[in-house]
Amino acid sequence: MQEVEPIKWRIFHTLSKLIENSDLEHISTKEICEASGISRQTFYRNFQDKYAVVKWHFDLMAERSLKQAGRTLTWQEAHKLLFSNLSSQKTVYERAAYSDMIMKQDIYRWSYNLYTETLTQYKKMAPTRSLLFQIDAAALLNVELAFKWGRGGMKQSPEEMA
Repeated sequence: MQEVEPIKWRIFHTLSKLIENSDLEHISTKEICEASGISRQTFYRNFQDKYAVVKWHFDLMAERSLKQAGRTLTWQEAHKLLFSNLSSQKTVYERAAYSDMIMKQDIYRWSYNLYTETLTQYKKMAPTRSLLFQIDAAALLNVELAFKWGRGGMKQSPEEMA
């Protein structure tokens, strides 16, 4: 397991360099492998495809920020941290994640599940119909605003987005 993370980070950093000059759709897995100095077999052992590289990074950033919302961080602090992390990889998220509908669906599911878990299990709130509706609305709003922010060049600060 310790060997996996450095390889994933190498692939992500390579992709972030390649994406400076091209959209993700125009970057091949072969290019990523050659620029990373890894075999295609190593790439596919770590990621299903090139889109999974961006999803892995998002999941990692969300795990370190949103997962702490209502626990070790306030909701605002957690969202500010997430948006700060995403803006530090602005080019990747402008050219990759924000054009990928699957990524959008994954982020919605991730947000919905996180909000539900935090409120019902951690905060011990009853999962009423009303609460689940509010969670659904918050997850949808979070995804839509984040994608709008990404497509718009991330002009608002992480503080404003939080």
